[in-house]
Amino acid sequence: MSVVRWLWMGVCTFAVSTCDWRRPLRVHEIQRGETLIGLARQYQISGGWETVAAYNRRDGAPFHLRTGEILLLPDQLSTQNLPMFAPPISAPPEAWPRPCAVVQWNEAISTEEKVCWTKNQESVCQDWSSGELVFVFESGGREKVRWNGDTYLEVGRFEVVEADLDGDGAKEVMVAALVGVSNGMAAASWQLAILDGVTRAPRVVKLDEYGEGSFVQAAKGCDLLRTEWRWLFDQKRGSGLYFTGRRFRYGRGQLKGEGGILIRRWWDDSLMEDRGSEVEGTLWKSHPAAMLSGMQVQMWREEMERSW
Repeated sequence: MSVVRWLWMGVCTFAVSTCDWRRPLRVHEIQRGETLIGLARQYQISGGWETVAAYNRRDGAPFHLRTGEILLLPDQLSTQNLPMFAPPISAPPEAWPRPCAVVQWNEAISTEEKVCWTKNQESVCQDWSSGELVFVFESGGREKVRWNGDTYLEVGRFEVVEADLDGDGAKEVMVAALVGVSNGMAAASWQLAILDGVTRAPRVVKLDEYGEGSFVQAAKGCDLLRTEWRWLFDQKRGSGLYFTGRRFRYGRGQLKGEGGILIRRWWDDSLMEDRGSEVEGTLWKSHPAAMLSGMQVQMWREEMERSW
């Protein structure tokens, strides 16, 4: 019979820089014939045997356990207590991003010097009449916020949507402007500005790819899924190009990251199929949520900026 003991102790492993001193642990003593796959199923570990292997810093096949060996099995193991710098593990379905419903404004004005999107008594205009590209947000006919666009923005190629990002029941307005599309794989770069009606200046961030799934479901409201193409190293595949995403929560003009948890997917033909890039009007939009869902998606924790 398997030996399971409950301990109230910190989750710390060799060379791991962060520990969780609050969660109870199951200490499992390996019995003859047991495997990581079987243990993951027995204890219903989210992410399967790879999660157990990553938590105990074990690489390779899951069938080489020694009788009497001790494994740590945290209760309700989740992305929140994944060790820093542990090897990437398969992302469980609950880690896959699910698109959040947003309301798109209407493109109402388009001239040689200005393009505007409107909804009710509010408007966001991209204006380049002065020789510099600026955005202007107006409400009730009065200017509220003005900010400069990226130097390399595609003139007139932007959209405006709204959703509740901070969970307070009030809308935030998001202005997504296309910066450019690369040659070859046609990677699209975007500038995203978030306006909350309270802070004087918008929070402006850069994204690679934008579209369905750039805003994802959260416990309250919607989170921003900040996505980018990155060249990363993998122990099995070596160096390669990955599409990555990390959740950020908006509040009081700040975007706060979700504990360093990053999800990623290797660039291959299936990823490009799920990307589904298409031209909508003058925009080159994709499907970030679909790109970061499925059995090919991995997750891991890394050092990061906690807010910006």
